[in-house]
Amino acid sequence: MLRKLQKYEKQILFGIVIFVALGFGITWQMLAIFSPENQENIAGEIMGKKISRVEFQTKRQRCIIWTQCQLFIFETLYRMALAALFQPPFDMLEIEEYTKKKESYLDKLTWLVLILEELSDKAGIKVSPQEVKDYIKALRVFYTEDGFSYERYQIVLSQQWRLSEVFFEDITADFLKINKYRKFLEDSIVANTKEVFDDYLSKNEEIKIQWVAFDPQNYLPQIQGRIKDDEELIEYYQQNASKYEILEKVQIEYIMAATQKIQDGSSVISEEAIQNYYNKNREKEFATKSFIEARDEIHKKLSDEISKDRAIERITRAEEKITLLQLQNKKVDLKALSEEFKLDYKESGLFSLEDVSEMEKELGSSSFFQKQVSTTDEGEISSVISTDKGHFIFRLIKKSGNYIPKFTDRVKERVKDDFIRNRADEIAKSNAQKIVQNIVDKVKEDMKDKEDDNLKYELRRKYFSVFTKEDISGSKPQPTSFFNMDDTVELGRVVGKDFKESLFKKEKGEFGVIEDTDVYYVLQVIDRRPAEPSKFDTEKERLERELTEKKKREFIKGYSEELKKQVNWKSSQTK
Repeated sequence: MLRKLQKYEKQILFGIVIFVALGFGITWQMLAIFSPENQENIAGEIMGKKISRVEFQTKRQRCIIWTQCQLFIFETLYRMALAALFQPPFDMLEIEEYTKKKESYLDKLTWLVLILEELSDKAGIKVSPQEVKDYIKALRVFYTEDGFSYERYQIVLSQQWRLSEVFFEDITADFLKINKYRKFLEDSIVANTKEVFDDYLSKNEEIKIQWVAFDPQNYLPQIQGRIKDDEELIEYYQQNASKYEILEKVQIEYIMAATQKIQDGSSVISEEAIQNYYNKNREKEFATKSFIEARDEIHKKLSDEISKDRAIERITRAEEKITLLQLQNKKVDLKALSEEFKLDYKESGLFSLEDVSEMEKELGSSSFFQKQVSTTDEGEISSVISTDKGHFIFRLIKKSGNYIPKFTDRVKERVKDDFIRNRADEIAKSNAQKIVQNIVDKVKEDMKDKEDDNLKYELRRKYFSVFTKEDISGSKPQPTSFFNMDDTVELGRVVGKDFKESLFKKEKGEFGVIEDTDVYYVLQVIDRRPAEPSKFDTEKERLERELTEKKKREFIKGYSEELKKQVNWKSSQTK
């Protein structure tokens, strides 16, 4: 036995060394897993999968690029071309949120993207290289007059966006994957039969009400006659000073590719091009028109397309030049650029950020412009912004601060009008609420120690009539005929959808105050009539479509938070 051990002495010793080494290694790894240092490297967990800080930060960097692309493209030069690619994975992208809460915004975005990618993988969502290629080749930002240009693709990525082709194609694939999953979720939303039937019942149930209106307009004369001096007005002004604050104004200079001006100078469309378009789209667009009948229509369409392409090309080249100058720390002269690229140039006067209507007469309508100009610093140059009139880039020249004006005669008139309207509104609302409280008190008094629904209903109707007849505004209770949720309801004026929804939540005999378009209505539901179930089959298909679309809109509106609720995830991030 000893000889055998001696014979294998080297092998045994080697085995012991290996065993000890493995044991030491395993122990070290176990200690490392539970060590504070390693725990600090975990950013969080999604569906049991640990996310390291490195992985989180890497994804966060991509989200920064995605957000910058979104801000650059949304409602600007490429809003139509890249809308699907740079559609955020949830509906939360607001410039104000990004600029004011940048860090928390990016953290939220990163976690949601990680969640969506994990869910996309589990759902088996794939994006092929060909899909990425086809998608990119369809983006007009990379087009010249001859269509997609690989050379332009390289220039835009390297010089304007400063991204490599591989990286851009990679993030394109990621976004397509997320949007595919989003579409997958939307397509899975279908209203079931019970939901459709309940919707049918709610829309076709009918009610009858009686009502009386308290309109603040009726109380204006008595308020006007009560104002004897400025004391009340000055007090009201001091309490509501922020309401009269003169808002910040700005001044800009801009260069613009105005589509109409470019169109006026566009080259003549050849007959061959018009004929080719007609032949290609004959069955689809011109089934009932001959070439002669369609010629002018086609000419205008092709001319518009050329004008749009030329406008985009000119402003894009100007923006590329601006980017290069900024990278080289050189001065950007917008007026010189307008001459170089045949663009309009203008310097505006001061205008309020709250009212850009004057500027929109020149530049065209864009909600993005108002948002961007409010977050731009003096001397800063914007990205390209698109409107119905063309595309422009602006530089913010000057900002004037907010201030509260003195109580001059001019301000006094405005304060007086506001004071009168405010007090009239308070009186109308108070009178309406007083009637309702009187009805409540009397019904409660007469129903003391009694449990009789029929008696309660009769008392409600009785005291509604009694107290509304004492209305000092002079209007009397008026009954309506039966109506349902889809009917137009006029109570002196047409009331809104929210008003009707509040009405249909009330039980038979119930009363209350509902405000609509600055009028306070004291009303009571005097009868309810259920929907006729036998007519459901004729309405089912239409209601199913409408309810499905409504559910999809509601889902998309808040689906980021819904996903977070449904998915097991947690963040270990510490600030």
